[in-house]
Amino acid sequence: MQESAEAGDERRPLSSLDRAYRILDAFETTDRHLTLGEIALRTGIPKSTVHRIATSLVEWGALDRGSGAGFSLGMRLFELGELVPARRVLRDLAMPFLEDLFEITHETINFVIPDGVEVVYLEKFSGHRRVDAPSRPGGRLPMYSTAVGKAIMAHSDQRMFNRVVNHGLTPLTKTTITQPDVLRRELAEVAAMSVAFDRGEAHAGLSCVAAPVFAPGKRVVGALSVCGPDDRFDAGRAAQAVRAAALALSRQVPRPR
Repeated sequence: MQESAEAGDERRPLSSLDRAYRILDAFETTDRHLTLGEIALRTGIPKSTVHRIATSLVEWGALDRGSGAGFSLGMRLFELGELVPARRVLRDLAMPFLEDLFEITHETINFVIPDGVEVVYLEKFSGHRRVDAPSRPGGRLPMYSTAVGKAIMAHSDQRMFNRVVNHGLTPLTKTTITQPDVLRRELAEVAAMSVAFDRGEAHAGLSCVAAPVFAPGKRVVGALSVCGPDDRFDAGRAAQAVRAAALALSRQVPRPR
């Protein structure tokens, strides 16, 4: 019996590629490894099929087989991720500015790019005073709940705003903005100041300040942020440094070929 696709045409049977993707996508941030049964439960794919495809993924290097019955993500995925153009070009351009911001603030520095209604963290730079935060390289967060996301939304067209709102403004903390009108007003302020704030909206007790990064033609391609715990971080004081770093990085972004 073949499984059906969950999205789009539910009558369409899953291909081997669909199943392989679902197996890889079953891994979450906190997972070090997953057993055959856990993967089958999360994907809805029979154990025998999971075993067959996972064995092929191990041979290719996308999965590693642990000493027990579990599987973990393999180094081949990391190698491929390093080849993604946005990561190679933009990350390499951004690194000196991330380092400069860290030297100025000694707080956690992030660089993100937009992807759909979310931001993807290309780089996270922190020192000994790092704090618990939901961001991580390769991780995603909703645009509306993050300073970096709001910096991008404020400099994007109306279609971006509509997509984010239609996807849902689910609260992540007590201070997450969940009303479209409130979000619209805040984005207008962000556009005027070229700096955005996250006041514990993605993670309670953690504040961030961010500024947009542009490609030639004023096309927003990402955002830089500085984050720190509320008890020691002054986002207002860090705003000027973030804005200056984002502006300097924007001057380095090449025109698309």
